[in-house]
Amino acid sequence: MGWQGVRIDSLRTERGAILINGGIDYGGIDLVPEGGGVYRSQGFDDYMTYTAHGRTRLFVADSLPFADRGNVEQTMEGVVVPAGQVAAYLRRLPYPNFTQYNARIRIERGTVVEFWREYTP
Repeated sequence: MGWQGVRIDSLRTERGAILINGGIDYGGIDLVPEGGGVYRSQGFDDYMTYTAHGRTRLFVADSLPFADRGNVEQTMEGVVVPAGQVAAYLRRLPYPNFTQYNARIRIERGTVVEFWREYTP
């Protein structure tokens, strides 16, 4: 099953949420504020979903380090990979286990400024 984009025909704001194509009640998407300029999609039961609803290109800050605390066999304290070495480090990972539950990025003005992964059993 491949990724399928969402054509945006309408956008409106209601009680702080961004409603795409009329919102979930009309077959669209509700994006609710999470704080700090972050929005997440929300279903009928108010449960957060982490499914693909679109794509974008983001810039990566030249100074972006990667804090990896996801491989406890390597070290319990984690590893901070310096900027410029992140791509090579990620390519060498024997278990590149990144999910919505263990990995986070922080974006400011379209640029990824933080990237980290935590151990999840």
